[in-house]
Amino acid sequence: MSRLRLALGGATLLGIAGFVLDLRLQPGGQHVTRGVSDFTQLVAAAVLAATAGWRARRATGRLRLSWLLIAIGAASWAGGQAIWSYFEIIRSVPTPFPSLADAGYLLLPILALAGLLIRPSNAFTGRGRVRVGLDALLVLVSLFTVSWASAFGEVYRGAEDALLSRLVSLAYPAGDIALLTVVVIVLAYAAAGRRVGLLWLGCGLAVFAVGDSGFAYLTATGKYSTGNLVDACWASGFLIMAWGAALDRPGSAHTDRGRSYLAVVLPFAPTLVGLAALVGQLHDNGTDDMLLGAGVLMVVVLLARQVIVVSDNHRLVEQMRYQAFHDPLTGLSNRALFRDRLVHALELERRDRRGLAVVLIDLDNFKVVNDSLGHGVGDQLLVEVGRRLRHSARGGDTVARLGGDEFAILLETGGAAATDIARRALAALSEPFRLDGRQVASAASIGICLLDGAGVASAEEMLQRADIAMYSAKRAGKGQTRTYTAELAGTANDELDLQAALLADLADGRVDVRFQPILSMRRELAGVEALARWRFKGAPVSPAVFIQAARELGCVNLLDEAVLAQAIGVVAPMGELKLGVNVDRATLAQPGYTDRVIESLAGGPMRPDRLVVEVLEVDHVERDPVAMESLAALRRLGVIISVDDFGAGYANLSRVRALRPDVIKIDRSLVEGSEDEGGANLLATAVSLGRQVGAKVVAEGVETADQFAAVLNAGCDGVQGYYLSRPLSAAALHDFARAHPTTPASVAG
Repeated sequence: MSRLRLALGGATLLGIAGFVLDLRLQPGGQHVTRGVSDFTQLVAAAVLAATAGWRARRATGRLRLSWLLIAIGAASWAGGQAIWSYFEIIRSVPTPFPSLADAGYLLLPILALAGLLIRPSNAFTGRGRVRVGLDALLVLVSLFTVSWASAFGEVYRGAEDALLSRLVSLAYPAGDIALLTVVVIVLAYAAAGRRVGLLWLGCGLAVFAVGDSGFAYLTATGKYSTGNLVDACWASGFLIMAWGAALDRPGSAHTDRGRSYLAVVLPFAPTLVGLAALVGQLHDNGTDDMLLGAGVLMVVVLLARQVIVVSDNHRLVEQMRYQAFHDPLTGLSNRALFRDRLVHALELERRDRRGLAVVLIDLDNFKVVNDSLGHGVGDQLLVEVGRRLRHSARGGDTVARLGGDEFAILLETGGAAATDIARRALAALSEPFRLDGRQVASAASIGICLLDGAGVASAEEMLQRADIAMYSAKRAGKGQTRTYTAELAGTANDELDLQAALLADLADGRVDVRFQPILSMRRELAGVEALARWRFKGAPVSPAVFIQAARELGCVNLLDEAVLAQAIGVVAPMGELKLGVNVDRATLAQPGYTDRVIESLAGGPMRPDRLVVEVLEVDHVERDPVAMESLAALRRLGVIISVDDFGAGYANLSRVRALRPDVIKIDRSLVEGSEDEGGANLLATAVSLGRQVGAKVVAEGVETADQFAAVLNAGCDGVQGYYLSRPLSAAALHDFARAHPTTPASVAG
């Protein structure tokens, strides 16, 4: 296709060059040249009409209408040229003036002007319309000045007395001025949008308008005859516009990318030419009221345009300053502005000792909302949180979104006000949010840093202390507030020590494993779940703490694989007992995880169909293609797939079907509430969801006889919890297995 275009482009250039040579040299004489000229112009106009019509058929909407108008205009010009040629070539008499030929000629600039204006473009819409309008007026006045000093003025002064003849004579330069004005503006914005087809169209129209005005001037001065070089402008303009039609693309009409440097400078080019023509004409011919009026109007428009430019630039600077210091989603101050105000407040506090506080707010479980309901709902939640925090704070306080789901409030006051505002914020955020047609529960953990009179902290230190207090609130159970103290700082240091110790123990495989039995509803042993246990400085650490620490450190895969290796060693010799291990989404996404599972099973008595891989429902494994591929590979090996803590997040049937689990384990939160009628119905619904995907259902966290009866009534297949057995050591598990027969049809998978 590119070679064909290159060949056609070369042929076009050769044709134009040959036409110009014929006009200059007239090798066949004036009569032959006149015939060649008339025929060439007719063919060029017909080519434009055909190409523009072809482009119109392939375009849609306003762009289609734009090219259709140009096609009709070109066809009308070709019709006018046919009439002109009839009188000049066939009858060999001067063409009457005015005649139908003039109607055909004048229709093209009118329709081309309409076609340009109707094209979809951001140039003539929105806040930029005033500037574009002034640019157009400036170009119009400038071109009028040039034309008055040459073609328009000459036509006006030399037109015949007949009104129709006078109007037709003036219509040529007037139409050209209007057309060139729009061409200059459109070319400026077309250059900014890099639209090649429109650039060719504008250049072709400009060449055509120059030829048209030259024709009007030469006719008014009695110097025109067919074969003049202005004929080449018409033919060339048509062919250039035809290339514009061929190269234009329907989808490119909406690709404005802002004003380029050319878009700013180009409207001034006609102004410079206009001023030069004004000075030259006044110097040669003295006072001309029309030129003087045009010059004054040109200066007025220039001044008005500069006022608009200065105003727009000022507005742009203010907008950029606002965007640099405000969060685009919530409209709150961002981290940069918050830190700047905190630094300033610290300087004032050193001088006035009026107190200072930073309240740091971090949403609890925001990831669950974002992953379950989508980022759109997550953004809505952040916006609503920002609104509630504004209402909780006072008028002079700075409320900021520091990033993600972390917010902060700066108070230039004492501790009592900070505690009160933190309490109000906590209460406001604990109320459910109405988002996307549903109720969404959320909460927050809040840390407070008060600047005491004895010590002076930097902005970074204050934010760090508030962060320590906030994480202390999270560790205490979330939905709470904590104020920074030296003791909390020590706890934070202990946490760093904990993370370092955890990394070392995971690298060496020093993690304990306990086994919680899973029983059928007849209390027969169906399987066990391997649970990680770890001690720090001799004291047990909550699994919720060290597992989350492993996730944050990026080494949860080491934890999962260490538990798997130990558990297989214990359970493999125990007959047909099934082993369930928890596997994090990040572990499943690790390269080669499936191969390492195969290595762990190889050479021992543990068959793949005795292994149960448990994934958390709230982990959203179905959104990770790599993790899903790992599950599929494990399933092909015969490994059983289980969904753990089902109902802890936003459970739905489509998500469960995506995972295709063999087992669903109901979260303890549904079991705890099952003792009343409403809770029992909710538990039964969760069991029904499991049945619909063909999975067996196990209830977790059963701690009382009433809960056991509730899960039995709900139709669960299996149960685990403290009511039946606490997690056991390896030795205790063997004793438990000897006391409980293994069910033939295992409900653990």
